[in-house]
Amino acid sequence: GSIISFSNRLYCVFGDNGSGIKTFVRSVLASVLFQKVKYENIYFYDMAMEYPQLENTSICYCNNPRSLAISLDEGFLEYERRLDLIKYYNCDTIEEVNKKIKELGNEFEIINERYYFISIDEKSLDQAMVQRLTYFMQYSTKVGFKLMFIFRDRQIFNKLKFSNFEYIFFYTKEVSLS
Repeated sequence: GSIISFSNRLYCVFGDNGSGIKTFVRSVLASVLFQKVKYENIYFYDMAMEYPQLENTSICYCNNPRSLAISLDEGFLEYERRLDLIKYYNCDTIEEVNKKIKELGNEFEIINERYYFISIDEKSLDQAMVQRLTYFMQYSTKVGFKLMFIFRDRQIFNKLKFSNFEYIFFYTKEVSLS
């Protein structure tokens, strides 16, 4: 299994420099890969430019606004397709759709979960991006999208409306070791 349970959960990870947040995120990413998730189902949006080594992997890696917008648009199309499948099969979640597909036999392909790691900084979070990400968060668990937002700046938290998220904090500046 994974270090954290992505089952019906969305994650916000906050941390300052030197707190171990990057090691934690890389460990979660490795644990997802150990679950035999295909590379094409892992998306890493690195707008904060903190994980450039991932650019040389088979993971879908974006580190500029244009690439991010294109990838999110593709994600929205997949999002809508999955919502249509949920309606077609008269289900509440993509997991229920997959159960019905299994019952029908090998005629249809199972819908794989997608993992989105979104490392964003305040300068790349304009109003259009806020709207896109808010829409993306709305039904993500319902359609099998697993999200992890990664922030260094707490001001971002005020711009995005996070509900139903699990919060993980890595702030060493506020920890006393005395």
